[in-house]
Amino acid sequence: MVALTLVLAACGEGGMFDGLGERSHEYVEGSTTTTLPTSATAAPTSSPGVVASQTLDWANVGIEGELVSPEQAIVISGVWQRGRDEGRFIQASPREIWVALPGIDFPSVVPEEAGWVTSQLVFDAASGILDGETSAAFGIWSVVPYSDDEGRLAVLRVGQAPTTAEVGGGITSSGVEDGLSLSWTDGGFRYELFCVAQIPEEMCWQMVESAAPLDGLAPEVSVTVEASG
Repeated sequence: MVALTLVLAACGEGGMFDGLGERSHEYVEGSTTTTLPTSATAAPTSSPGVVASQTLDWANVGIEGELVSPEQAIVISGVWQRGRDEGRFIQASPREIWVALPGIDFPSVVPEEAGWVTSQLVFDAASGILDGETSAAFGIWSVVPYSDDEGRLAVLRVGQAPTTAEVGGGITSSGVEDGLSLSWTDGGFRYELFCVAQIPEEMCWQMVESAAPLDGLAPEVSVTVEASG
């Protein structure tokens, strides 16, 4: 799984959606906190109100200038060079994200209203390397991405898990303005999923519990990754 860092008030002037509303490149305060054990069983795609992620339009598949390489360092550097003039949230294909962050997870089911997924790698602007707290970001949309922010149903951010993080320790739920934030740690990543208020809370939980490796969910991802260093 992967790690997500969503610090609502501190992640930039865009808050939860900081950077995610930018059309980079061609394409395109919680009152309570509870912790529950994670589920080892993916949510069934036949459940009412959800559809399989494989059925969505993954907006950045085959993005112009895609780095089709198994080498992690080449892909990370290439994505930064491709989009650095447009900010630190850079549109990236699912394949590029998988090479940059091998083992990253994504919900295997999403609300039935969803039709599109956007995907970005997130960089430290000063160094040009992946940001540790938020290394990747995904938007789940009910409308053509960036055509109407009201059509954004959920945001998943993934970052590197602290070395002291408890792996598989559970899912933390926090009520935030205009929705629900769920966070968890697994496989060296820390994840945070934000669902807008109109998504039923149980459906947001189902998305988290269905998380599975990205290479089995998005098209044209499978690749043998060669880690740098």
